[in-house]
Amino acid sequence: MNNPDPERYLSASVREHIERSFYGRVNEQAKLENLIRNPLFMEDVAKHPAFYSDHGVVHVRDVAKQILLVLQTINGVLIPRRTEQEMELFLYGYGVALAYLHDIGMSDLSPFGRAMHPEFASQSVFDGSLDDVITTMWNDNCGNIAWRLSQLYKAGILKRDPQIIFRELLAMSIGHSKSKTPVTVLDDPAALRQQMKATIRHNLRHLFSQQQAAKGKSLPENFPYDKEPPTYLEKFYADFEGEAFDWLTNESEGAVKLIDDITDTLRALRCADAFRQRGTVEKTSGGYEIYASQKTGDCVIALRLGGNRLFLMELPNNPDGAGESNIASSEFNLEGNLRISFHRGSFETQEAQNRSAYSTAYVIGDFLLDTVDSFWRRTSNSSVKTAKEIQILLESTDDDPHFAEMVQEQLYQLNPQVRDQIQIAPSLRNVSESERARYLDAKEMDWDAGQRQSVLNKMSAAGQKLTSFNLVEGFKHVKSAELQAGEKLIEAGAPSAFVYIPLGDGLKIIPLGGYQSFSVTAWMPLGTTGVIRGDIRNADIIAGQRVAVLIVPKEVYLRYWYMPHSPMELKRIIMENQNFEQAKQYALGRLEKELSAGLYYHGLSHTTDDVVLAVEKFAEGEGIKGESLDLLLTAAWFHDLGFIEARAGHEAAGARIALEVLPSFGYSEEQVQIVKGIILATVVPQSPKTILEEIMADADLDVLGRDDFMFRNNNLRRELAFFGQDFTDTQWFSGQLKFIESHVYFTATARKLRNEVHAQNVAELKKKLKEVIE
Repeated sequence: MNNPDPERYLSASVREHIERSFYGRVNEQAKLENLIRNPLFMEDVAKHPAFYSDHGVVHVRDVAKQILLVLQTINGVLIPRRTEQEMELFLYGYGVALAYLHDIGMSDLSPFGRAMHPEFASQSVFDGSLDDVITTMWNDNCGNIAWRLSQLYKAGILKRDPQIIFRELLAMSIGHSKSKTPVTVLDDPAALRQQMKATIRHNLRHLFSQQQAAKGKSLPENFPYDKEPPTYLEKFYADFEGEAFDWLTNESEGAVKLIDDITDTLRALRCADAFRQRGTVEKTSGGYEIYASQKTGDCVIALRLGGNRLFLMELPNNPDGAGESNIASSEFNLEGNLRISFHRGSFETQEAQNRSAYSTAYVIGDFLLDTVDSFWRRTSNSSVKTAKEIQILLESTDDDPHFAEMVQEQLYQLNPQVRDQIQIAPSLRNVSESERARYLDAKEMDWDAGQRQSVLNKMSAAGQKLTSFNLVEGFKHVKSAELQAGEKLIEAGAPSAFVYIPLGDGLKIIPLGGYQSFSVTAWMPLGTTGVIRGDIRNADIIAGQRVAVLIVPKEVYLRYWYMPHSPMELKRIIMENQNFEQAKQYALGRLEKELSAGLYYHGLSHTTDDVVLAVEKFAEGEGIKGESLDLLLTAAWFHDLGFIEARAGHEAAGARIALEVLPSFGYSEEQVQIVKGIILATVVPQSPKTILEEIMADADLDVLGRDDFMFRNNNLRRELAFFGQDFTDTQWFSGQLKFIESHVYFTATARKLRNEVHAQNVAELKKKLKEVIE
């Protein structure tokens, strides 16, 4: 549901009527021209509901869209999974209906009207003021609710007129208020039924009096107390106590599923209402901008009177307003974690920054009650996250990354119970929409330490300096995504927010300035230029084929991945690389020209296709890189060079050649001795003494644990026959069986990759030997 459209679930006539009759009135009353004629406004300007966040037409439209997004995101993560058909045929439509009703009571902007607006919405469903709207919704089968209730009635599950139960479902919009419907009540159908009955059986003033008494507060002066019950309920109930909301205590399967769908939709409604527009688009119900002052950290409201007067009003000591105005966005991600970003983190003074950090934390603390706590359940459900398992991700701010940490600390002070749930996350504020969406939709990294180290080894081989890399912190907030052919990864001119690491070939860079485009290979980080210098992208990057990438947020990259080489380090690396390449070409040239044609097993391919590749694979698994890897590969290229002189003792001959020629390629005496030891580790029986020697020993006999063992084993027999060593089948298979049964791999990587097939090859040799003996 990329473009959620409430129009699919609620007709234009219903939406327009509710907007015009209720939410439009909120906007009109909240205009300064009307407020200044209101005595209550003049008594306490700063605390008047007109200056709260918008509760008008834009708000209800936003909440109606948000609830569709929330339901889609939390399905199967924070609420038990429903099929898309189940979502489409009830929860989406019911959610939109509740969204349009939940704040209609704000049309009374007095303190009393704000306090009782949840109950107002519930009672309006029954008092006749919405009869035409409700009839239209029923006849339109809004959200498929009417059909579902009718089917349950026909099945005998619902015992009363489904059109009355339809009204009861709409009255449940009071569930959006955590103060009127605590989550402990929302999660308890019997308690919820009692609350709903109390909500509609008493008039608003009587309910308000009861609530004030429960809080230990007195009623306002001259408050018109009225305890007469509403008379309109007689139209719907013959026995109110026994009938009203009776389906909430119905334990039949169909009723229980209906209750679950309703309560989960209400959980989503609370979140959708909390995820309302904020930050740069936040306005009051009168349409006046609200924002945080960078001078003081307090809330500022830009009031307009007529078309020619502007009054900037600052509200000191108002944490609600100051905190609300600095929250830029809030949402659940696909893992069911809550992500919150801030408009700014830098302020003119430390006092202003401290004030803003407190106000922001104060609002978030209340915000968590609407969102995270809404998923509290009396009994745990293993298929979904619990409220305690939801991570709260506070995005750092681009202008001061430490602001999020200040908010975090204030949250700890206000609510120590959330300490283990809060994390600081990289900022996504200054990010192109496409890159932000890709990141939020991407998979969290679940790689173990070995897989992470493998990435680092491959990047190191591609030239990156990654010494002392933190495998835990460095991969936090790193995600993986898969690009499709033709998909644009990076667009020139966009903000530089991520570094991408391609896990395969297929990406093409198209630079600005008319320079030639070129392809990039795997493991070469992309987007580093803009991230390091803090500038916009300077090239387009497009996928020529399907390719996976790691997405590293810029803050994570700069803190953990960015390790530039010093001039001396780069000089050493280049020289070592040149040394290795020269040594490799020397060995390759002699192998190509001087090896005997009769070396069917120990020919050129044994070095190039067997041993070198195995060394690279096992070295990666064992975390070998840099100079050690170069020395290991040097030994791999030289280990069978002794065959050009003699078959017997070829290991010692190869080691001697290495001793003679490697110094001329820049290898030190110490490096040459290491290479010599690695080559001699291939002498059978093998007895390696270092990890490099163990890797070489395993690589030289890698074939013993491969699927092509029998084919290569036959090549060895041909080679020995060429040089005059013939064997009967019995001699050959018994000798080979004895050799392979006595063999073990030294490194954990080789054992993991080869032991299974190694055992299969033992079994195959036994089978062959049995066949020739019989």
